[in-house]
Amino acid sequence: MDGSRIAQVRVTRDRTVHFGSGYRVTTGTVLTCAHVLADASAIDVLLDPGGPDERSVPARVPWRDDANDVAVLALDADASPLPGLAPCEYGRLPEQHAVLAVTAAGYPRWKRRDESGTVYRDLHVAAGQVDTLANRRSGRLEITVPPPLESPDPAISPWEGMSGAAVLAEDRVVGVVIEHHRAESARRLTAVRIERALHAAGARRAELAALLGLPDAADPPAIPPAAAADSLGDIAQEFAALVQAQLTQELERLQVYRPYPLPVQWQPESGGDIRATYRRTPSGRLVILGEPGSGKSVLALRLAQALLEQRRPADPVPVVFALRTWNPRTTDRRQWLAATLAEQYPALAAQSRWHHSVARELVNRDRVLPILDGLDEMAPDLRAAAAARLPDTGPVIVTSTPAAYRDAVHTAGPPSRTTEITVTGVAATELAHYLSSAGPGPWAPVVERLTGPEPAAAAVRDALHTPLAIALAREIYRIRDPAQLFTTAAAGGAAAVQRHLLNVFIPAVYAEPLHGAQLHMRRTSRPWHAGDDEDTAHIRRQVQTLARLAGHRRSRGAIAWWLLVATVPRRFRALVTGAVYGFAALTAALLAAQVYTWTGGDAGALHTGWPAAALTAMAAAIGAAQAARDTAVPAPVHTRLRIRGRVLRTLGMFILAALFTKTLLFPVKLAALATGHTDLLAVTVVLSWGIGIAFASTFVLRGLIEVPLDLRAVPSPPASLAASRRSLLLTAAIVLVSTGLGIGGILILAFHQARFGLMVAAFAAPIRLAVAVMSTAYGRFCLVTRPYFALTGRLPWRLLDFLDDALCRGVLRQSGPVHLFRNERLRQAALDDPILPRQHSRGQESHATR
Repeated sequence: MDGSRIAQVRVTRDRTVHFGSGYRVTTGTVLTCAHVLADASAIDVLLDPGGPDERSVPARVPWRDDANDVAVLALDADASPLPGLAPCEYGRLPEQHAVLAVTAAGYPRWKRRDESGTVYRDLHVAAGQVDTLANRRSGRLEITVPPPLESPDPAISPWEGMSGAAVLAEDRVVGVVIEHHRAESARRLTAVRIERALHAAGARRAELAALLGLPDAADPPAIPPAAAADSLGDIAQEFAALVQAQLTQELERLQVYRPYPLPVQWQPESGGDIRATYRRTPSGRLVILGEPGSGKSVLALRLAQALLEQRRPADPVPVVFALRTWNPRTTDRRQWLAATLAEQYPALAAQSRWHHSVARELVNRDRVLPILDGLDEMAPDLRAAAAARLPDTGPVIVTSTPAAYRDAVHTAGPPSRTTEITVTGVAATELAHYLSSAGPGPWAPVVERLTGPEPAAAAVRDALHTPLAIALAREIYRIRDPAQLFTTAAAGGAAAVQRHLLNVFIPAVYAEPLHGAQLHMRRTSRPWHAGDDEDTAHIRRQVQTLARLAGHRRSRGAIAWWLLVATVPRRFRALVTGAVYGFAALTAALLAAQVYTWTGGDAGALHTGWPAAALTAMAAAIGAAQAARDTAVPAPVHTRLRIRGRVLRTLGMFILAALFTKTLLFPVKLAALATGHTDLLAVTVVLSWGIGIAFASTFVLRGLIEVPLDLRAVPSPPASLAASRRSLLLTAAIVLVSTGLGIGGILILAFHQARFGLMVAAFAAPIRLAVAVMSTAYGRFCLVTRPYFALTGRLPWRLLDFLDDALCRGVLRQSGPVHLFRNERLRQAALDDPILPRQHSRGQESHATR
């Protein structure tokens, strides 16, 4: 790619400057996209931005194709002399299937910089891949690229401003970037193929070809097949380059190489070179053990990067996989690896000539070295299953805490031919050297004291013996004076220093938006970073609430979404349940009256006012009283058809439910018999059978398809929530169908009066549905737990998204379907956090609560 051709397009619209990218295809023309130029009152092109020949040149629009979002700008040579430039070369993708390496250079929003009051956007060169056959009909290119390192404004795409960047393959222009679909993750950009624009030009094709500098109006030549990665070896080679670029970005975000990799030690051997340690492993099977915060995950990233730097063509590509996303009970290991690769690198999801996805072929041919990170983050019952399903042969790398790994292999048996190393932290001699190499900043005078004999220095050294503590200290004291550590150590020793770091940890991690891989580990796009001190105080209160919830007697240290209802005050639970029951009763009365009117009844003959109000009040009172007495917490469930061993049980449930509902109406039958109201007696008998069948069928069907969720085998909290939601939807369908057929259907068949049967069914359905919803964990979570914490400001409405965000920031960790604090000391620090009073915070209006 010729750097002198890359340009930035600046469009004035409504007195505001908007940015895009462009590519000089001839001396006087720039290729860009059309939507950047919409409603422009002025257009300027910045040539050679940041270079010695930087200049701004006015431009006009001689060609614009809004349908394909392509435009060509003509530079005003009279305003500024332009250096000569040969026309660029063009190409089109080959017709056979291949994964092709491409590049696109532009000025995206996430490269916005502010230096000494000067705001500008720096150049970014995105190296990615396209599938040559994908999206041929639409004329689009789906480019898989490494995600941005940062997102300055989560409400706006970080790729804003990249539109108009030329897409090059083999130094030939093959397309133009036109948009970023945020729903498809930050790893994907959409471009339009250059031949698509030529075909759409129609009779003006020669005019467009002249503006682009094409020698004739014919289609550009196809990229030679040899240049495309149509063999598995070529695909692996290009995939390795992509993974290496992403690892470099992630390690830069973590500041691992600033100033140099932290020299953590490990046993039984530690020469400071993790690649050499791995190479000495005969089987290529390594287990990295370490306590939380010891640096084992970063060590695994460094190992992957080191292996890629010296990778030979036949070597597998090391890729880090989060073990917490795998359920070994339901998903084969190779299937999970391939699915994860296809999700993270969409180009690998394309069908290949091997009759399945490229990702699956890479896994099947052992062209991927799996680095399985976080065995301890899996559900306890899944750890042993995962250990048992590790390959008996072939290279693999696993990270875990020692206790979790020992428990897993104790049940599943130790994996064969595996080497174990245990990360022990940072030596005291390395600590001072590492901090001093950060530069002549605030750490310089501290390092001198750190190597001294004073007791405070020894306490600080003891406190900063793990990579986590060191990273926290460097993050916290980037601007402030770290000499405060000695003051803290003098007052309370190493324990006081560690407490201090834990206390300021929350404000530090929420000070900025998520970046890099952590941003794309998150399942939501909602931001929770703090914009100012008031936002910080609000987030600290929310994290403190999580700390209290984790310490609840039923929680046992875990934050489980279905247990949170037990922490809601009983009065609020009674109020909500009463409101739900009352609303259901009111809806039932109004719906029955509406059915009566729809079926031709006289609306004037109905008196729904006072009866409906009385029924609503009675139902609300019943619901409130039930919730006030109810101390049980329903567990999550999921749907699974199981007949074996349940036939007799469900048959018994059917008989008991039918008898119970018939018994409820027995006094009404006696009263009708005693007073001689034979019509009422007939209706009561038929209605008792209808209600009995409806309730009994509901119990039977739920008993056959609804089973308690095995919490030890659930891969994540969202998975357990989704399973419970699906079960509730199925339960609601069963309730509605059984009510319509069991109650309404029987009444219609018995009395041949559709109106009466439909009215009774319409009346019963909302009430039965409300009872069913409030008896489930998902229903109580949505109607009781979330409203209570959101209304009181203790937690945001999008509670699971907030927990997931905290997981990505390192505040929480995951163990199957529950969240836990990273460690107990961090939870206690959050619990003891002296936060500003609530009245000094903006509460729900805070940016941090969005």
